[in-house]
Amino acid sequence: MNRNKNAEKMTGNGTTAISVSIQGMIDPLLGKIADRAIYTAQTLDGLIDGLEIGGFTKDFHKIEKALRQEPLRRILRSMPMNTLHIAAHPSTVPSDEELEGIVAVANKSAQSGLCNAISFHLDMFPWFEVIEKAADPGLRLVFENLGGDAERGNTVAEAKKAAERFPDWRFLLDTAHAMETKALRDEGPDDFARALDGRIEQIHFSWPGNLYPRELMGLDFSTRHSLSTMAPEKTGALFEFLGRHPVPLVIIEGVVPEGEAGWELLRREIETVRSVVS
Repeated sequence: MNRNKNAEKMTGNGTTAISVSIQGMIDPLLGKIADRAIYTAQTLDGLIDGLEIGGFTKDFHKIEKALRQEPLRRILRSMPMNTLHIAAHPSTVPSDEELEGIVAVANKSAQSGLCNAISFHLDMFPWFEVIEKAADPGLRLVFENLGGDAERGNTVAEAKKAAERFPDWRFLLDTAHAMETKALRDEGPDDFARALDGRIEQIHFSWPGNLYPRELMGLDFSTRHSLSTMAPEKTGALFEFLGRHPVPLVIIEGVVPEGEAGWELLRREIETVRSVVS
């Protein structure tokens, strides 16, 4: 069965949906995955269309445990554009059985109305066939470009190869990662967009590097994914890119500072993205 769907079918009304990656919620007071996801959804009620819940393959048992909790399941069923996101930790090599188990959970989650897609980092390309065989036809499969210092999975050529080898998979364009490769080898967001024309289903939207002032995040804080509205003089071109390339789902991935100040920054990011894609 062909997994490809057009934007109207994905979002239900032909518009761009906006979700938030809970991996960026760093406030320790938010607790574990389920509590973090529930609080995020409730705090941003009416502003977002879904959540991205992600992590490393070696830690997926934590996501699986969270997805079994009924309060979170109710929250996820109330939003149409929830997704799962998986990366292989550099210190581990996932087994076929491990990945089949992850996909089995994603299958059940899709059947239960908890999510509608699962994405994988492009450096997991050697396992894409295992993943595809384990996936139900109703689960959309997506791959993401990696950052500039990754050993593999961060070039336009690799993204095109994956798209050709797995025609039913869609593409998640990570803007921060693509900005890193732009600086290293002049392959930026527009280059990936041209090469994967018609295949982009999701955008991970953030700016590479740490844009946060010390008084907000602390002296030793650093991140590779910042909220883009932190420095509009730098990130304006990235918002212009977003306006030029409409996609079914924009996932805001920047790190959210602790406390109410962080939530206000996130609301501003959501509102700015919404104004660009509307």
